[in-house]
Amino acid sequence: MRESAAAQFPLTLDAKWPARSGACVWHSACCSLCTVSIPLTDLCTLANRIWCCTLCATLGVQYFGCSRWLPCLQQELVQLLAFDYRSLECHVEGVYIHGVRSTALYAQHNSKTSSMGSVCYPLKFENGKVYQYTYTTSTLFSEVNTENKLGATQKDVGVQLSVNFDLTALLTSDDAQFLKLQLTSAKFSSVARPTEERDLPSLLKYPAFFEMTGDTIEKVFLVDADPVFSTNIKKGIMALFQVKEGAGERTEVDVCGECKVSYAVPSPGTVSKTKNSCQNLEIAGQFTSPNKVLGLTVWNKATVHYELKDGVVHTATGTTRLVSYLNLRTNTGRSLVMSLLPSDDEVQQCTESSCQSPKQLVGKLHDDLMKEKLATLDSAKAFVKMLRSFRNSGKATLAEVLSSPDSYYIVQQLIDIATAAQTRPAQEALMDLVSFEDDYALEYPERYLFAAAYSTHPSESLIRDLITVLGKKLPSETLKESLLLGLASIINTYCQVKVQCQQPIVKEVQTLLVTGLENCGEQTCRQMYLRALGNAGLPDTIAVILPHTETPNAAMLSCTAIEALRRMHKQFIDDSVKQAMLRILHQNQVQYDSSVRVAALMMILRNQPSPQVLKDILLAGLDQTNFEFSTYVVNSVRDAAVTDASVRQSLSAVLQDPFFNNYHVLSQKGKSSIFTNFLAKTTDINATYTMYIENSNAGIMKKSGMDVNLLGKLLNQPFMKFGIYAEGLESLVGDEEEGEQNDDAAPVEPTAGMSFNLMDVLLRQIEFFRGSAGLMSAVWNAPSELTSALQGNLLLQDHFQRVHLSNGLVVEVEVLGVLSMDLSGYASISLWNRNCEALIKNSGALYIEGTMRLDSSLLKSGLVFSGEGQSAIDFTVDADFYEMPLKLCMQMLRPAFTFKQSVVKYERLKGLKRLRRRRSKSSKITAESYFLNKANTEECRVMKKEDEE
Repeated sequence: MRESAAAQFPLTLDAKWPARSGACVWHSACCSLCTVSIPLTDLCTLANRIWCCTLCATLGVQYFGCSRWLPCLQQELVQLLAFDYRSLECHVEGVYIHGVRSTALYAQHNSKTSSMGSVCYPLKFENGKVYQYTYTTSTLFSEVNTENKLGATQKDVGVQLSVNFDLTALLTSDDAQFLKLQLTSAKFSSVARPTEERDLPSLLKYPAFFEMTGDTIEKVFLVDADPVFSTNIKKGIMALFQVKEGAGERTEVDVCGECKVSYAVPSPGTVSKTKNSCQNLEIAGQFTSPNKVLGLTVWNKATVHYELKDGVVHTATGTTRLVSYLNLRTNTGRSLVMSLLPSDDEVQQCTESSCQSPKQLVGKLHDDLMKEKLATLDSAKAFVKMLRSFRNSGKATLAEVLSSPDSYYIVQQLIDIATAAQTRPAQEALMDLVSFEDDYALEYPERYLFAAAYSTHPSESLIRDLITVLGKKLPSETLKESLLLGLASIINTYCQVKVQCQQPIVKEVQTLLVTGLENCGEQTCRQMYLRALGNAGLPDTIAVILPHTETPNAAMLSCTAIEALRRMHKQFIDDSVKQAMLRILHQNQVQYDSSVRVAALMMILRNQPSPQVLKDILLAGLDQTNFEFSTYVVNSVRDAAVTDASVRQSLSAVLQDPFFNNYHVLSQKGKSSIFTNFLAKTTDINATYTMYIENSNAGIMKKSGMDVNLLGKLLNQPFMKFGIYAEGLESLVGDEEEGEQNDDAAPVEPTAGMSFNLMDVLLRQIEFFRGSAGLMSAVWNAPSELTSALQGNLLLQDHFQRVHLSNGLVVEVEVLGVLSMDLSGYASISLWNRNCEALIKNSGALYIEGTMRLDSSLLKSGLVFSGEGQSAIDFTVDADFYEMPLKLCMQMLRPAFTFKQSVVKYERLKGLKRLRRRRSKSSKITAESYFLNKANTEECRVMKKEDEE
């Protein structure tokens, strides 16, 4: 999805003197102060007198029936302004006089200006003279490509404002001006229906005032009764008069926020102003996903071209362009255009779903929220509708919905939604609903912790609640592990905002995890805390994790510790970490299980190994004592060179040496493999899958699985990883000829299980069996029908931002992306035939909805984009262990599916008929069988031939 905005605001000037006739009747409460003699030493009273007299003189027409200026009063104010009254600003800010409020726009006086040799000459309006301008601004929403020229077409929607206004310099001094802005006419029309227009009398009722010091607007004065929409438009007009006549660069604060501004002087009397990188000064209620791949990029740039004469703006023509796009965008997205400029927030947009109470929506969407609908688009769309409603509801309302008998069969899906809402009322309602101390009801807390682990903008109160729960007596170790993993993942997200990472609560969680690890007595306990430290990814914990990587007698513990380093930024992977990984790989001090050495190898390859390090790795492949390990080592180096440019460059340098670039080193006899291929290709980002199989010399699988990664020019995001692990299975088939065995190690208990990692968050592992008795139990109880292991709805994309545009209007940009998923499988094992058939089915539905709309109660216009798709990947395994070596055939299939996208543009302008335009498109994606590796293909061919015979 791509959205953009463009604003055009031409100004034309006509200056004249005001009429002078009639008499003035001044209000005694204020204007009498102007005639009282005040000692100049009484600064506070003098300051109030200055502003009181100013407002009295300028608002006399509006409030007191005065139709002309008082020359004596005007002269007195000019004399008062001769003093340095700016030193008195602290006494008058925020003072209310006759319904007028004072708001300050604080400019950067110390902004950096490039030394281009030009001298700044600020605008200078003649005192008491009225300058008449014509102002037009259009806000356009259009589905166009980014390379197309901006401008209205017959498909555009939006609104055009036409305004005439008078600008009067009431008071002037050497470097300061006090100006009055009065709109004399205002009307709006539809962009799609330009002949339909309406007046806007609310903009004409009150004037506005602003103070300019040099070429910077210091303060803005607004009538308190003036509506926000009106004051926004006036602030946008005022901002046009903040212009530096000389070339250079500086930081300015205006209605767009704090912006980097550059000026150019293409010819005498003309100035070009370019404004970009504007930061909104009001960020309350705004949020975005810290995950860059799934986040949203919002870019804006404004250009204004001025024609100046004698220190007065004669014309100003400009365009503001606002572009928002998903970082995970493809050619299925759309570009949207509009023209705008911002200020105060006016209204909270209320969509059809968010205006309805959660109780109403639950009744309408009940069937779509059922467990059976998970991993479908119906479930994902219902999630988005409910989420908006939940975010606008209080604790009592949410608690009623969560505990209602009507919600009994959909409570777990409602827990997903309430957790994703990430509001304090939703969190409090969940804490009342979910019980962490009852051993008979673990489904709710497990589901809550699963959803919380993917919070997009977690709060400190959420972290505090989980710390409190952790201090209670929990009914099971599995729940404790889920709690630790979820809390650690939340801390990692929380720390993506650097300021937040300095908060004491982060240190508190770190201490909690480190202390827990130190107090563990059993290996399973240490593995649990190491997994949590891996999810947290706090650099300060590397020194705590590292010693556990070198544990030769506990292969699972060492692998877990190495995996816990995965989220550490490369800058923190120093020589001590790299040397430890090299010691493990080359077994310099003690022997390690091959799975530990492989984990160390992958860590080395991820951190830019030098050519010399690659040479040493390839030399390790010459040892044929464990030929399956040697095969995996060489294949891993080759595979890393496919996706990592630094490894590719180093390997290319190594292979210049004939000693390494030969059959003896690169050709291995084992069946272990690792292979990366494309899952999907787009113009912006690619999805790759990596299949890996690590065998023992006996042909028994030690580890197998698949990694899915999202790759872009500057992005590398792990998306999903599931793997099956096993150790000690050789003893079950009477073959223990592993050359890597450590003679001092205790016998390894046969163990197998599955690990799952989604969005680089490690979830609680599922153990299939432990020991011979556990194996027999797993065989007899293996599900012969498809059974869900992990289900839920996750909010992957979550962005809300208000962008203040150069014409005074405010645009809201919002994106919600939901993944509805179901990971299920079955296994059919025959001890009589000594074979096994297994299926892992990963089903999912993705729904993305993005909006760009005007934040206005009078002029509602915008664009809504949506993209949706539903599919599954089936991973099947057929194993035949009737005779050794074991035969294994794996297949990965994806059925055909359709990806749909739509764009809806609308206008709801007060006094005009509603307008709605919709465009949709469907793309059919053909079915695909993914290539794994050549050895697997040959194995499948042999097994299929035997079945046919």
